[in-house]
Amino acid sequence: MRPIATLVAAVVAAGISVVNAQSGQAPTGPTFKSTTRLIQVSVVVHDGRRRPIADLKAEDFEITEDGRPQPVSVFAVRGQGPSDAAAEASGVFTNRLQSPSGGGVVAIVFDRLNTSFGQQHQARAHIVKYLGQVRPEDRVALFLLDDRGISVLHDFSKNASSLLRAMTRAQSTQSSALAGAQTPPFADQMEADLDAFARGNLGNMQGFYQRVLAYTSLEALKDVAAYLKGIPGRKNLIWVSSGFPFAITNVGPGGTSDITLMSPETRRATRALNHVDVAVYPVDARGLVSAFASHPSEGVQTFSTIDTVMGPIDGLRSVADWTGGRAFFNTNDLGAAINGAVKDSDLTYVLGYYPANQTWDDKFRRIKVNVKRRGVEVRHRSGYFAVQPVTPDNDTRQKAILEALDSSLEATSLPISVTVEPAASGRLTLAIQLDRSAPTLVKENGLWVGSVDVAIAQTLPSGQHAKEADVTLPFSLTDEMRDRLLKDGLRLTRTIQLNPEAHQVRVVARDVALGYHRVGHNHGIAD
Repeated sequence: MRPIATLVAAVVAAGISVVNAQSGQAPTGPTFKSTTRLIQVSVVVHDGRRRPIADLKAEDFEITEDGRPQPVSVFAVRGQGPSDAAAEASGVFTNRLQSPSGGGVVAIVFDRLNTSFGQQHQARAHIVKYLGQVRPEDRVALFLLDDRGISVLHDFSKNASSLLRAMTRAQSTQSSALAGAQTPPFADQMEADLDAFARGNLGNMQGFYQRVLAYTSLEALKDVAAYLKGIPGRKNLIWVSSGFPFAITNVGPGGTSDITLMSPETRRATRALNHVDVAVYPVDARGLVSAFASHPSEGVQTFSTIDTVMGPIDGLRSVADWTGGRAFFNTNDLGAAINGAVKDSDLTYVLGYYPANQTWDDKFRRIKVNVKRRGVEVRHRSGYFAVQPVTPDNDTRQKAILEALDSSLEATSLPISVTVEPAASGRLTLAIQLDRSAPTLVKENGLWVGSVDVAIAQTLPSGQHAKEADVTLPFSLTDEMRDRLLKDGLRLTRTIQLNPEAHQVRVVARDVALGYHRVGHNHGIAD
């Protein structure tokens, strides 16, 4: 019980009431609930020459949610500020966005499903070229999309050599779905020799494969969003592809046809990406599209049309616009396009607000950010799902804590800082400061109720974690106490005995309604 007493005493000293988690007392009468939750939005602001604007302040931004103005409660700039080394020198370790390492989280998809064999070779060469010059601060993951769906080539890493080896294994292949969906240049003459029934069958076959390409691609976007869900903050998804069909041709009786747009399916995929803050950057693997187009198997040339050039990438362009990314197309310098996509969000403004609409109904909320300056380009995710907070059972909680301790990435959506001070006899005193965004509070019968999990562990060479504390701190706050928490945050203290074999102390904090966030402090040997 000593770890619990130590942590609880620190909270009570800050003037915040902590409820006994084991009291088992149920509230009398009906329960009325409302929830306060911080919504964070990563915003990229460029001038007319697509250069980042670095001198904006909180008062320069305006946020609306579903058209309703929202006051900016949190403001941070990612891409500027003190380095990690400077933070360690002062004995303060943090995952705060105000003290970034300057790097980004980059996921690259090599799309063999929608890209012809010859274009794959060029695209792959440019990805390899980029991987050869990955910045040390960037964390990169590689994905492969083909007829079988989406798969992970390499998880997030800063190791360029390992990433290059993985990419080398992804050789060019012919996409059977793409071959079936393409219309050969001699199709008009061929159709003239067929009766209406045969023409309908040919069109239906092409329409079938177009749907395969579109649905597989959109499902892949949702799968990648789910994969990246556990990494907070803005993620850049670079999709190297020739695009997928956005308009599907439907052939009816007698050879009549109509067009089905993939807009609803595209919007669903986009909302999944927006919900986890993934910005999509399509890079057109076709390069510079000339005035002539040729069928890959026949070599017969025809004049390009605007539909030939832009049609295949319309879907990805829409996804880029809706997620706050940017499309790169009609250029042979794919390497520069990939680099441009990676560097696009080097300077990012992070805005936070507490939404006026406190009804958590699982519906999509649309976000709009304006900057009070002329001639600027503003990009950000288009919204989020208002998911109802849930309280996991103990088994789920323990599993989530272990996953957070094992993760190679420090979560940043709930800022934490840990001040480390040496104590006597090989001990460390940890002062843990949680940002004012924690915890999510639900108003029940006039009091603001919520809880925070805190775990402290030392990491051993075997990869195991020796826990020093693992507690849940429930809260029951008056309006005055809630205002104080939202203003000052939450401070906890704990003194631990260092294990001589451990090389890192990890602190995990969890807003029970949302998820885990971790800060690591290295000691002894380098992590």
